[in-house]
Amino acid sequence: MSWRDVPSSGGQTATVDGTHVLRGALALRLHVDPLDPGSAARVQLIEGAVVPQPSLFVRAFAYLPSSLQGFNVQLLALTQSGMGTLAVGTHDGTGAVLLSSTNRTWNPEGTSIGSFFPFDRWVCIEWEMEKGVASDGGTGAGSTRIWLDDALVSDVQPMLPNTRPWFAALAVGVEVHNNQAAPAFDVWLDEIALSSQRITCAK
Repeated sequence: MSWRDVPSSGGQTATVDGTHVLRGALALRLHVDPLDPGSAARVQLIEGAVVPQPSLFVRAFAYLPSSLQGFNVQLLALTQSGMGTLAVGTHDGTGAVLLSSTNRTWNPEGTSIGSFFPFDRWVCIEWEMEKGVASDGGTGAGSTRIWLDDALVSDVQPMLPNTRPWFAALAVGVEVHNNQAAPAFDVWLDEIALSSQRITCAK
């Protein structure tokens, strides 16, 4: 798979190093400089050439510092042409699993009340998106599931997202939205995989 890097700017960089590595010698390091209250930052790798359908599975391992527990942090995002973005990440203040949306009329958001991201260690995230079937020009409701360390997050809504048009691009990285000042931080990602079937954490 060929990933294209977002140019580094404004104190945001994507590099590889061996500080935190799950497997092998290197992992992707995403750095963001300190943020003012009410600001946001994004550093991502984006793939738009190959997004499997009708079944999409994306798996990544993430290492999140505990300093990010009070912020909304998006890690995996899917973009629909003209319809906004769906993303998986953490909910500010709790670290709960969050399925966020930039177009809440099209795809409402949902937050888990029982599944939480761990911090200061590697966690395995897998996200499934299943394409809906259009009928008589309708959008067709698809389905989505999220796993943390191979444990299903069963209470995140919407479980029937609108999947038409199908997703044009996948972004893997960090997008942070904060109401309070944020210190500089680094997030590491490793073992990113994309498939048309379940991947699991062992592979």
